[in-house]
Amino acid sequence: MSRALSPEAWQRRRRIGLVVLLGVLLALPLLPGVERFDLLLLDWQFQLKRQISPDQRDADVVLIGIDEQTYESFPEPFALWHPHLGEMFQALALVGPKVVGLDLALPDRSYNSLAPGYDQKLLQGLLAMRQVAPVVLGITIDQNGNTRKVHSPFLSLVGNQGQAFVLWKLDPDRVVRRFTPMLGAAQRPLPTLVSRMAGHLGLEANAGLIDYSQGRALDYVPLQQMLDWYRQGEGERLRRTFADKVVLLGSVLPFEDRHYQPVNLAAWEEHNNHFVPGVLIHAQALRNLLLDGFIQPLPQVLAHLLLLLLALLWWPAATPRAALLLGLAFTPGLLLVQYGLLGQGHFLPAGQLLLGLLLVLAGRQGVELWMQIAERSRLKELFKGYVSPQVLQEILSGRLEPGVSGKQQYACVMFSDIRNFTTLSEKMPPTQLVAFLNRYLGEMASAIQNHDGTVDKFIGDGIMAVFGAPQPTAVPARNAMAAAEEKLERLRRLNQAFAEEGLPQLKIGIGLHLGEVIVGNIGSAERNDYTAIGDVVNTASRLEGLTKQTGYPVVVSAAVYQALMPTEGFDDLGEIPVKGRSPVAIYGWPAVPGGPPSPVVI
Repeated sequence: MSRALSPEAWQRRRRIGLVVLLGVLLALPLLPGVERFDLLLLDWQFQLKRQISPDQRDADVVLIGIDEQTYESFPEPFALWHPHLGEMFQALALVGPKVVGLDLALPDRSYNSLAPGYDQKLLQGLLAMRQVAPVVLGITIDQNGNTRKVHSPFLSLVGNQGQAFVLWKLDPDRVVRRFTPMLGAAQRPLPTLVSRMAGHLGLEANAGLIDYSQGRALDYVPLQQMLDWYRQGEGERLRRTFADKVVLLGSVLPFEDRHYQPVNLAAWEEHNNHFVPGVLIHAQALRNLLLDGFIQPLPQVLAHLLLLLLALLWWPAATPRAALLLGLAFTPGLLLVQYGLLGQGHFLPAGQLLLGLLLVLAGRQGVELWMQIAERSRLKELFKGYVSPQVLQEILSGRLEPGVSGKQQYACVMFSDIRNFTTLSEKMPPTQLVAFLNRYLGEMASAIQNHDGTVDKFIGDGIMAVFGAPQPTAVPARNAMAAAEEKLERLRRLNQAFAEEGLPQLKIGIGLHLGEVIVGNIGSAERNDYTAIGDVVNTASRLEGLTKQTGYPVVVSAAVYQALMPTEGFDDLGEIPVKGRSPVAIYGWPAVPGGPPSPVVI
C-alpha cells in the first residue's frame, strides 16, 4: 500500500530539483542557441536606443562610395581604374585628411603592358597622399582562403603600416557584431583595416562589440562626384568634406561586399534592410574608437554568478501566480539594466539570464507538478477500492471540499439486489461466499462505471448507484438504463461461468427512479461518506423491491420512463402502492409477450 510522504521528504525532493537546476544553470551558456539569443537581444537594444535616444554625434568619418553611377562614369573595368584612383589621392592630398583607408583590394599585377606608364598614375597619387597623411590598402583572400596578393610597388609605397585585412569575423547567424584587431594565420597575423587606421590616429583598438547605436545614419560621396569637384577646381568643397577627416573608400553597390548588420546604417537605403555595404562596418567601428570605444562584454564568471543568484527565486516561485509575478517583475528590470549598461559601454548577456529565469520558474513549477501528480497517483492507488472513481476525481481536482456538505442535483438512482441471496449464502463456506460475491459485485460495478455511474455503496449483496452526480450528465436516466442492460448481460455471462464451475445461478432485480436528490458528504466532521439522500433514493429502493412481486428484472418509475421516450420493450404496470408514500406509476422491463396480467397485484 502507498505510504504518505513526510514534509521532510517533500522538501528533500525540492532540494534535489534545485541541485539539478544549479547544474543546468552553470551549463546554460554552453548550450546551442543561447549565445544567439543574447545577441538578438543586443540587436534589439541597439534598434531601441536609436529610436528613443538617437546619438547625433559626428566622428568625422567620411565615405567615398563606388556605386552604379561610378561604373557608368568610368568606361574601364575596375582593374584599370589606376588613373581615377590616382586622381582621387591627388585630390585628397590637396585638402589633408587624417588618414585614408581602402575597403577594397588593388590589382595584383602591373598593367603597363596595356598602356605604358599606367601604373605610374596610381603610384604618383599614392606618393602625393603619403606625403600628407597615412594610407592603408586593403588586403583580402581568394576563393581558396589564401591571402590575395597586391602589386608589390603599391605595397612598397605605403610600407608595412599601410596594409591591412578588410575582412570581418561573422557570428553564427552571419551578422557582423565584433571587432577583431588581428586576422590571419597564427604565425603571420595581419591587423585589420580599422585597427591599422586607429594606430595612425594614435588610438588603441582592443577587441570588443561594435556599438551600432552610436552616430546618425551614414551617407557617402560618390567617387565620380568627388573627382568632378577636383577637376572643376572646387577646392573649398573638397576641404569642407574631407579636410582633417577619416576617409574610407569602398563599394556601395547593391550586390557586392555586403554584410548583415544589427541596424541599417545606410541613410540612402530602406530602414529595414540590414544587408548593407561592408564599408559601413569599418566606418562604424572607426566612429566607436573616435567616440566612446567598443562595448566590452562583462566577464562570463559574473554571468555565472548572476545565474546562480537567480536560483534563489526557486523558493518564492512555489505557485504559478508567484512564478508569473516574478517573471513579469524581473524581465523588464533586467532589460532596463542591460540598456543602462550598454550606455556605459558594457554588455550584459541578458538572454542567458532570461533563459535562466525561465528555467528557475518553470523548473520549480515542474517539480511541484510532478509532486502533485505523484501524490494524486498515490491517493488514487490508496483510495480506489474505497470510493468511486468519479468521487475520487472530484476530490483530487479540488471540486469536492472536505467536511460535511451537500447540494441539490438532478440524478437517477439505481438499486439492485440478488434474489434469495440469504439462502445461497447458507450453503457456502465464508471464504467461498466472499469470493463468489466479489466476482459478481466487480462485474456489476464495471457496468455502472462504463456508463458514467457512481457506485454509492455496497449493501451486502445489494448495490446503490447514482447517475448524474457528482458530475452532471445530459440524460442520467439513459445512462442508468444502459447500465442496467449491461448488468443483465454481464450476469448472463457470469452465470454461464458459474454453471461450468458448479456454482449456483444468480437472479437480480434493479429499480430506477429519477429526480432531485441531495448529494454530498453526509455524516459527521470526523467520519462522513459521499452519498445521495432524499425521496428519490427511498423510492428507487422500493422499486427494486417490487421486482420480486412483478417478476420483471428491471422496474422503473414514470419519471424514468418519460425521460427514456421514445421507449420500447417496457410494460405498463400501472400505479402500485409504495410503502411510505403515495402510489407510483411503474414500468417493467423487458416486456413480457402479451403484456403483464391486468391489473398487476402486488
